[in-house]
Amino acid sequence: MKAIFIKEIKQLFSGGFAWFLAAAFVLLCGIGLLIIKSGFNILQAGIADLQSFFNLFPWILSVLIPALAMRSVSEEKTTGTLHWLFAQPISSLQIVAGKFFAIWIVSCLFLLPVFLYFGMLYTLAIPYGNIDGGVILANIIGSIGIMGVFSAIGIWASAISPNSIVSIIVAIGLCFLLYFGLYYIASSYFQSGIGVFLRNISLFSNYQNFAKGIFDIPCILYFALLTYGFLYLAKSSLQSQKQLG
Repeated sequence: MKAIFIKEIKQLFSGGFAWFLAAAFVLLCGIGLLIIKSGFNILQAGIADLQSFFNLFPWILSVLIPALAMRSVSEEKTTGTLHWLFAQPISSLQIVAGKFFAIWIVSCLFLLPVFLYFGMLYTLAIPYGNIDGGVILANIIGSIGIMGVFSAIGIWASAISPNSIVSIIVAIGLCFLLYFGLYYIASSYFQSGIGVFLRNISLFSNYQNFAKGIFDIPCILYFALLTYGFLYLAKSSLQSQKQLG
């Protein structure tokens, strides 16, 4: 698994793709949070917090993480190296796990601007330093959980398709559906029963608990369960392809 992890990290950064996505993310955040006059502008919010950043964060991640993961397995199929991996003394689970941790850790780098914005608001707050670090920490933990789910979805989508374009479309669509789609459907078309169930399983509802500064253990376990579920599906897909030769 370690070799797969290192290979994936090198592949992400050697071609400059990860750097491009990181630069695009910083640029989008800078424009959305500091320049454009909107509800997301942290300088115009009138309160020293980073809630605007964390409200915007999952929407951007639902595109960037599938982009990071789209070639993780599908490119191995295209180049024929997947069959070489199958011939090595390494299990399908180790292949999936190595690629997952690489994507997840790289995606966590998107959280680095938080510390820049935190320092800026810390110095601008009145009185000086009047910013709730506990809420920000809870948001960071929730974001890491969301990134784990999105990374697993990206790996699974890449595992089931030999085409990178198809995998990114499937992954983005599923990320949107699980994050906000279920919540929107429940709120728009169902008032009770199934509506309550759909809202409870939507990533949006679970993520909002962290936005309130709550370290919600059930939500963390739910993120972990979804992550494990998609990784299991990715592993099963690779095992089937290995058996078919």
